[in-house]
Amino acid sequence: MSAASDAADFRLTASHAGEERLLEVRQNGADRYEFAYSDYRDWNNPLHPAEAFYAGRMTEKKNGDIVSDITTTMTETGQMYVVMPVPASIKTAMTPTHPGE
Repeated sequence: MSAASDAADFRLTASHAGEERLLEVRQNGADRYEFAYSDYRDWNNPLHPAEAFYAGRMTEKKNGDIVSDITTTMTETGQMYVVMPVPASIKTAMTPTHPGE
């Protein structure tokens, strides 16, 4: 999926469940930011599974240089109810898979 706004261009690449997702943002043609998320699984203790997948690796790059590189080793999550607001500029740029959502 690709989208654009007055401030930046966005490109999202998603693959099969459990594999890498990549978000690339170019800000006014100058700086390029990449956010990569991979190794999705339930990182909770097997005796108390969260029953939700979480990224095991999260990497952020700016112009090709690594800014942050986070590796998950274990989570202790309870209820996985998360509200993720979508900016209006993204809503208008995308075509929903399931209309009405």
